[in-house]
Parts: sequence; structure tokens; C-alpha cells
Amino acid sequence: MEGNYNAWTKVAIEIATRELKNRGMTIANGATKSITMAVEASSYDVGMIELKSQITMRVQTSDGYSAVYIGENSSYMAAIPGRLIDGAMMRVVHEMLMDPRIITFLTQ
Repeated sequence: MEGNYNAWTKVAIEIATRELKNRGMTIANGATKSITMAVEASSYDVGMIELKSQITMRVQTSDGYSAVYIGENSSYMAAIPGRLIDGAMMRVVHEMLMDPRIITFLTQ
């Protein structure tokens, strides 16, 4: 299976943008605060009973904080590979948005 990390990073940015807007934040080019996101790794494991996907994403804030988040998704017996990866993408963004340092950065 092949993946395009640039395209996946774009999807992660779209998910994060949507979620931040839903939480009342304004997203604007040239803002004083920024977050850089990059999908760095992925895996897709086909086991006897379970299928698993994992996305690893590095995030850096404009004030210098950097962290790596992992989003995992799995299904038993049968799954559509793309949907497993989509779920892992949503979960990796969720992990980022649950980080207390990211929350503080965005809200102060």
C-alpha cells in the first residue's frame, strides 16, 4: 500500500482547521500564531483477525513547542483500507487538539 504524506498532511490540516473553527477560533493567513503539521510516518498492519492503521504526525507551534502524535485505528475481520487510514487521520488530529500545551497556545 502506498501513501502520499504531503496529501495526508493537507488532510490533517483541513481536519484541524474545521475543528478549530467549530470551537470558535479564527483561522487567518499571516496570524501571529501558527502551527506547522507534517505527517512523518504511517503503517498498515494486516493480521489474522485485526487490521490496524497508524499515522505519526509532528506538530510545531510558532512559540517553539514541538510534539509527535500518533493516531491509530483498527477493525476486526474486514475493513476498507482507506477508511482505516481516514480514522487514524482523525485520531491523530484529535490527539494534537487534546494536548494541554497546544490548548494553552491556542487559547492565550
